[in-house]
Amino acid sequence: MYYIIEEIIKKYPQGLKNYMQKKVENNDEDYFSRPNNLRELMLSEHLLPFLMHYMKHMNNESIDLYLHPLCVRYLDEIDCPYDDLSGLTGEQLVEFKELFLANRSSAHRTLSKQLDGLLDFLIDILAKRVPSEKVTVKIDSIHGKVRLVPLPEEFINEDYVETIKVPNEDGSTPRKENITKAANVSHHAILYIKVGQFEEEEEVPIEITNKTAAKKEGEENEEMEERTEFIVKLVDEDQQGKALAIIGCGINNLPNQ
Repeated sequence: MYYIIEEIIKKYPQGLKNYMQKKVENNDEDYFSRPNNLRELMLSEHLLPFLMHYMKHMNNESIDLYLHPLCVRYLDEIDCPYDDLSGLTGEQLVEFKELFLANRSSAHRTLSKQLDGLLDFLIDILAKRVPSEKVTVKIDSIHGKVRLVPLPEEFINEDYVETIKVPNEDGSTPRKENITKAANVSHHAILYIKVGQFEEEEEVPIEITNKTAAKKEGEENEEMEERTEFIVKLVDEDQQGKALAIIGCGINNLPNQ
């Protein structure tokens, strides 16, 4: 997403000329109701509705964002679940965003502000804080398609400083102390692989019991009638003996790795 946005902005440097002119004139409300070219689509007022529409129809299950240990601690301290930020107050959401963006991976920090905008939108979706104007997608239909994924505590991808409170022996107000956490792994990516599936129809037997009155009063005779029905189930695609070998390490709390 980021690279597509960057490429559009680079290829259409004059794409906002009409937009800016209309802004100055301020006499054409219909013009601002929709993007009129690709460059205008990159404006935040149009990009967020487009992103929400894209997420509703995307094939992958979710967009997963690495959650830094400092962000994990912040959410834990205010008892906020990682899969739903809607309980945060406005002030807490701002604090979380600042902490999240400040502790992105070093590779992300070298990229432009366009990535910041995308991450900001994704957090807003997870927090259910999206504007109702120009948005046709219901937030509940895409809310679960953004996931915050914390790595186990023993995995430290980059050096960082954590501030903790240390109690004093005299019982006075605990003092703050900075602790440097040194990186002990060098992950460059998390690769999530699933075998493709397709729908297959299968005929399965079913049992139907017919109860008929017996000759003797008060008794019933049960006759079993065999029938079949067709069901549709998801089946893994045949991998034809192919295998994929990847040198790396497993991460315990990531499913289906």
